[in-house]
Amino acid sequence: MAEVRKSKAFTLVELLVVISIIAILLAVLMPALKKARNQAKVMLCAANAKQIGLIMTVYQNENNGCVPVMRNKFTPINAKSGLLSIPFRKYSGAKAKLPTWLPPDDPWDTAQQLDYARNWLPSFYICPFARGNPQATLFQDSGTVMIGNTTRKNYVSIGRMDSYSTWIWPRPKNYPFWPNHPWGPPNGFNKYGNVVWHSAGSPDPLIALSDDEPYVFSADSRLQADIDWLESHPRKFSNTRRLSQRTALYCAHGEIDESQPNDRIINYGSHKKQGKGGTTVVFGDSHVDWIQGSQIGAGN
Repeated sequence: MAEVRKSKAFTLVELLVVISIIAILLAVLMPALKKARNQAKVMLCAANAKQIGLIMTVYQNENNGCVPVMRNKFTPINAKSGLLSIPFRKYSGAKAKLPTWLPPDDPWDTAQQLDYARNWLPSFYICPFARGNPQATLFQDSGTVMIGNTTRKNYVSIGRMDSYSTWIWPRPKNYPFWPNHPWGPPNGFNKYGNVVWHSAGSPDPLIALSDDEPYVFSADSRLQADIDWLESHPRKFSNTRRLSQRTALYCAHGEIDESQPNDRIINYGSHKKQGKGGTTVVFGDSHVDWIQGSQIGAGN
C-alpha cells in the first residue's frame, strides 16, 4: 500500500499569521528607520558644511584674511556674488574650468543655473535635504504650521542647487527677531551673532564693493540700525567679537524662523534633532554646529 504524503504548503491561517507579524515589525521599525535616516542626513549636511568651512579658511589664508563679496542669492548682480560655490570653485577639487556659456562675472538666467547645478556644481554644496531636481533656488508656499497657539506661513526650499548661504544682513547675538515667541525665550532670539559678506554700513550694501575686491571678514561688521539698537540695550543684549561665537554661513534647506518682517518659517521640521527642527551653521573660525530653527533668524 502506497504511503500518502502530507502537503508541506502553508495553510491560509499560517500565511495570515506571518503577514501580520511582518506588518507589526514594520510598524515598530519604520519610525526608528525614519529617525535614523534623518540623523544620517543631518550628519552628511554637517560634513558638507565642514568641508566648505575649511575651504573658507584656505581662501582667507590666500587673500589676506578676506572672504568673497557675496550678495543676495535671489537677485545676484553676477553669478559669483550669488552662489558661494563659484568663488570657492578652485578649492573644491574641480578639475575643469567653467565653460564659456557660464561666465562667473555675468548674471545667469534659469537655463544657465540649471546647467551649472546639473553638471558643474560640486556635490557637497548640495544638502541631502534638498528637494526636487536641479533648478534655480526657490521658496514654495507650503501652507501654514502651528507654533504653540500661533499660525505661521511655511515655505520650503525647492531645487538641488547651491544649498549653503552666507549672511547678507547682520544680526547680533540675542537679537529679537520674534520677541513674543509662543515657546518663550530663548526661542525667537538669535543664539549667536553673525558675520556678513558684504560692506556693512554702506547706503547700498548690495553694490558697495566691486566683485573683484574681497571683503574683510570683520567680527564687528553690522549696519547702523543694529549699532543703534545695541547701544539702546547695553545690559540685556551683547555682541561678541569672537568669530568662534558668530555664524558665517548656514544651510538654506534647514529650518529657519524669519517671522519678522515676513511672518514665515522656512522648511519647518527640517534637519530635526531631539524633536526640534534646525539648520547647520559654519562659524567664523570654521567649526560647524546645529542651531534650533527658533533661535536663528534668516539674514538674506
